[in-house]
Parts: sequence; C-alpha cells; structure tokens
Amino acid sequence: MRSRSLGILVAAAIAAVGAAGWIVLSQPEQSGSQITAKGPLFPKLDDKLNDVATLLVADAKQSISIVRGANDTWTLKEKADYPVRADAVKKTVVGMADLRLLEPRSQNSEQHLKMGVGEIDQAGSEAVRISLKDAAGADVAAVLLGKVKASETTMRPAEIFMRKVGDNQAWLVQGRLEAKADPMSWLDKETLKVVRGRIMSVDIVQPDGSKARVIRTDPKKEEFDLADVPEGKKPKNSEIGGIVGGLEFVNFDDVAKAGAIDLSQAVTTTYRTYDGLVVELKTVKHDGKPWVHFKASVDAEQAAKKLAEADERKVLLPPEEVEKEAKAVNTRLSPWIHQVPDYRSDNFTKKPDDLILKDAS
Repeated sequence: MRSRSLGILVAAAIAAVGAAGWIVLSQPEQSGSQITAKGPLFPKLDDKLNDVATLLVADAKQSISIVRGANDTWTLKEKADYPVRADAVKKTVVGMADLRLLEPRSQNSEQHLKMGVGEIDQAGSEAVRISLKDAAGADVAAVLLGKVKASETTMRPAEIFMRKVGDNQAWLVQGRLEAKADPMSWLDKETLKVVRGRIMSVDIVQPDGSKARVIRTDPKKEEFDLADVPEGKKPKNSEIGGIVGGLEFVNFDDVAKAGAIDLSQAVTTTYRTYDGLVVELKTVKHDGKPWVHFKASVDAEQAAKKLAEADERKVLLPPEEVEKEAKAVNTRLSPWIHQVPDYRSDNFTKKPDDLILKDAS
C-alpha cells in the first residue's frame, strides 16, 4: 500500500510540473535546434515517485545513500542510519520530476566539464550525481547536476546545466533542484529543547565523583542557586546561567551509533524539570571533540504533582506531554551519540571550582 506521505509527494510533484510546464511552453522555441526542447527532462517520473526507495548523491569527493525505511522514515547509511530531513528528500525527488527542458547543449565531454556536468570521476569534475532507485535497486532516474546559469528566485525556477546519466546530450533546464553529497547537510538536527523555565535542578558529576548542583526551590523564581558553596565564597552566576539554559538549543556536528565511543569516563549531567522530565547526558572527549549521549525518563512522583495546571508562565507541561517528550528523546536520540560544539558541551561539564568566584571580596 502506498504511503500517505509519498502520495502527498506525488501530488506536489504533479502540481509543480504543471506550473513549470506553463512557464517553459509559453516561451518561444529555440530556433535551429535539431532536438525538441519541451516538456520534462524525465517524462512520467511523477508517476514513479512512490517507487523511490533510495536517493544516492555523489560528487568527486564523496557519496551518500539515503534509504526509505518503515513508516516512510528516511535515514542516512553513512551516518549510522541517522534520520534525515524528510522535507529535503521530498524537495529533491519532486525537484527531479519538475525539471523542464529549455534547450539542448553540447554532447562533447570537454564542454560537459565546463558546464559542470562531466562524469564525477573525471579530473576537474564539479558535477553532483543524483540517482533515484526503487526497492529492487533499479534506476528510476539519474542526473548529473551542473552549474547554474540563472539563479532561482521566488518568482521563477533556476536555469541549470544538466545531463542524464548515461546520455551524452547535455541540456539547459529549468527547475528547483539542488543537492550536496555532504552528509551533515541532510541530517535532521533537531535534538531537544527544554527551556530554563522548566528546570528544577541540574547535577554535574565528574568521573572522580566530585559533584556540582544547581537548584531552584520555587518554579516561580528566576534565580538558581549553587548548592554547597564553600564558606566565604560566592557562586559565579554567569556560569550557572549557562548550565540551566544548556538544553534550550542543542546542535551537533557529527553523529555515531551509541556504543561506538567509550563512556566509562564520561561526565554525567542530569537535568530535572518541575513537570517531571529527567534528561541524563553523558559527555566525553573523543579525538579532541566532545560527544554527548542523551537519555530521558519521567519522575512519576514529580509529574503527579501536575504543577502545569497552576503554571502562570505556561512553560510546564502536563504529564502526558512529558511522557511523549521522554519517549521522543529515547527514540530520536538515544540510539546514537552526538558530537556537539565545545561551547555547548562546556555547559554540561562544569567542575565545582568552575562555579565559584576566585575573588569573593
């Protein structure tokens, strides 16, 4: 049975092809051309979009494989089968069906290189090869994406040099298609977002057992306190602010399967919210880069207090939403470990001394 999401993709493609067709066919034909420059580059591709099971993107340096899985999820093979952005896949596949011929260009391989549509294994090639395959591995469509002659605007598609894979005829086409073989440009980088207004406490435990604790005794308070401040010392409030806001936006630069990196010497950071969410992070340096593993659970006793009902700021969540949130973290993030920027990981790894002013006078 065909999925609803891919059915929507087909409908979008048909609509897009129809609109683009009016633009191209309303233009005067190129005089002197021996090849008719009308219609789509890939006739009837819009009828086969539901058959696409794999999207391959390659250039002279690298290649990636994006595969459709259960429930129409798309994952990137080269990055531990991490989820990719479904909208990016749809845009690329629909963009292939939406390509419209403007005029034929050279069949000469040297000219192909100048237009950016040479074979990707040719010296100096700048082409990006995009291939669509069905579940059996058979080709649905494949193109060499070349240089842009006229950039895309909100009012009209771009004009781009292209060539079908296996065909010497190059074309100037009209369409909205761009793709990179850079794997990170495809990944779904949405991790989690827990605003500081929900935070109740944060515990940071070093591998040696030393611990820093940041707490807030009342969800209506703005200020957080550092626990166990030595006598005569004062907390460094600027560092505390970074910790409690550490989960408001978490981006990442790379990803690997959970278990690929040893976490035995990781710093363990536990965020607890007033509505019962518990997020545990384990952070470790690997090859000089910080990697973080995320795991979530629900503090049933805290969630049962149902503080969201009296939350004037409307930041706390009801118990059922907290349950969904924890499940989403464990489904979307826990099977992997994420490389995060240093400035992000710093908030998760503060030592007790880092949170004390050196001069308390």
